[in-house]
Amino acid sequence: KPKKNTILSLTTQTRAPTHGEMINNVSKQLSSVYSSKELVDKIFKQYGRTRSINRASLMVDVAGCCVNLKSHKSLPDLPLCLVNVSRGTYRRYDSKKDRHLNQYL
Repeated sequence: KPKKNTILSLTTQTRAPTHGEMINNVSKQLSSVYSSKELVDKIFKQYGRTRSINRASLMVDVAGCCVNLKSHKSLPDLPLCLVNVSRGTYRRYDSKKDRHLNQYL
């Protein structure tokens, strides 16, 4: 039997980061506690040229990334990477130190 020639076609697809990816990445770069404005402003600064970002939608997704807010139940595709400290104030979630905050998981 003759050997079949196999041609592999690799296509590099570049996709814009999701809100969840942007929130997760930028929250790692900020100080221990930060405001939603600081987080969103840094996301716009870092990713604004990469993709269009709807500020209101991004703010909803910030709440959806919080382990201690009910919002993430309706937004299950978002990473659980934030803790809501107080209204409009957040910090990174630490799964070892913040187990008691997993009330909505």
